[in-house]
Amino acid sequence: MSNTVIAVIEDSGIIKEIVSTVLEKETGASIIGFSSAESAIQQLDVYNPDLILLDYNLDSVSPNNMDGIQFLNKLKFIGKSIPIIMISGQRDKRITADALKLGVVSYESKENEDFLDNIVIEVNKVLDVLKLNKKQKRQRADLNKRILRISAFILVPVMIVLTCLFCQS
Repeated sequence: MSNTVIAVIEDSGIIKEIVSTVLEKETGASIIGFSSAESAIQQLDVYNPDLILLDYNLDSVSPNNMDGIQFLNKLKFIGKSIPIIMISGQRDKRITADALKLGVVSYESKENEDFLDNIVIEVNKVLDVLKLNKKQKRQRADLNKRILRISAFILVPVMIVLTCLFCQS
């Protein structure tokens, strides 16, 4: 998907770099990395990401930073609707359930040995859906243009006939 932007919000520089490199190679997307949710929120309008990979626990930069759940709530509060895949070293089912309730597309554990493969699979699924949505929007716009043209072809002659009939009476 050309011109696709993926934001990776991850406080571990090593994980952020590995995930970013793999995603850039596998998807061809532009990857923007953030170490904190705060910096990502501030830059959302600048980069306008199509997808966000969000770490659940973002406290290595500063313990007072926003965590993944707080970021999701902030995103809702400011009215942004961006697909999110949450990544975490935690396997807590309660956290997974909370994240899914807040609308994340997927929750992937960093402890899973197939973590990177799973991330690539989930990202590609989201990008495929986004591509389909864009295609449908273009098709809808084309259909609307055709309907307008057909309407003009039908309405103009009808208006001429009605005008002639009105003028004769």
